[in-house]
Amino acid sequence: MDILKRHEAATVGHKKLGFMAWLQMKRVRVKPDEFNGFIASLRLDENTEKKLKLKATGPFRSWQIATRSCVTGMSGTRGGNTFSYLVREVVTSGEDATGVSERHLIREERDPAGRRLAFTQVAIFTYDAAQKMMEFRTMATEQAVVDDVDKMIQKVKTEAEMLLETAHENMFRSMVNRLFRSMHPVSIHAGNRIWFVPERHSVLVTALTKAVEFANGYIHGRGHVQKCEFRAFSLLDEPEVVQAVSDSAYEEIQKRSGAIKEELATLIVAAKENGGKVAVEAYKTLLKEVTYFNSLAADYEDMMGRRTAEVQSKMKVLATGLSNLIRKNE
Repeated sequence: MDILKRHEAATVGHKKLGFMAWLQMKRVRVKPDEFNGFIASLRLDENTEKKLKLKATGPFRSWQIATRSCVTGMSGTRGGNTFSYLVREVVTSGEDATGVSERHLIREERDPAGRRLAFTQVAIFTYDAAQKMMEFRTMATEQAVVDDVDKMIQKVKTEAEMLLETAHENMFRSMVNRLFRSMHPVSIHAGNRIWFVPERHSVLVTALTKAVEFANGYIHGRGHVQKCEFRAFSLLDEPEVVQAVSDSAYEEIQKRSGAIKEELATLIVAAKENGGKVAVEAYKTLLKEVTYFNSLAADYEDMMGRRTAEVQSKMKVLATGLSNLIRKNE
């Protein structure tokens, strides 16, 4: 960290091109009201603050996640045979429905040669959306299996309770990824681990840095270990840096435009084979990608120069074709 501070101090008074950044996301959970309160204290503009807002995990989603993860670490060996548990979806009513969702807990047992000896339903997990209530029914009779089921039921209850207090890690990850993508980052490392972000997004860079620092330092009462990192430091506006970033942006846009053309060709062939029927949503998804990379090109115009018009021309052709296909098939 001291190295970054010294670097930032050295860039004062020099024209900045943007940021070199890296992002690592693993497990992060925070209480939305506390996190959102912290974001509000940063006094960001309304649009940026909205992008950083988090919601708590709802009851139905908490039940889904908890029942899916309860089997983790529950496999083992008894009497020379191996056993494992899996959760099977039976009925899903959804968060806003009034029905009952049901999942079955299955125990599979295999002998040392890998032959299946048993595939038995040992419990039923249900969620009543109208009552917002979880229910459990054990069907196992063997004491060792009953004990396993009891452990998993307790895991579901504990996990679901914790999730109701927090935003699930996937929510935080999605928020961070959406915000980072809105900065039009371009990979400047073969492994897509180091990125360049244009200077015009400095407010978002600062906001994301502080948001991740808060989440990483946040410890809720259950000892959950937070693992996330976002670091960014300034790059000066120097010819060799401009050229490197320009080349990376140009190559990325070229590569993605080629991939979009291939995906579009595949969709058109599939439509012909299906008598003209095609999922319009697939065209809309591609159009969003085209729009994104067109705006990315505009963000790098100062660096890419004349190449900007070249890639934007290709994107315009793709956008026009996709728009026509959407109108034709809706």
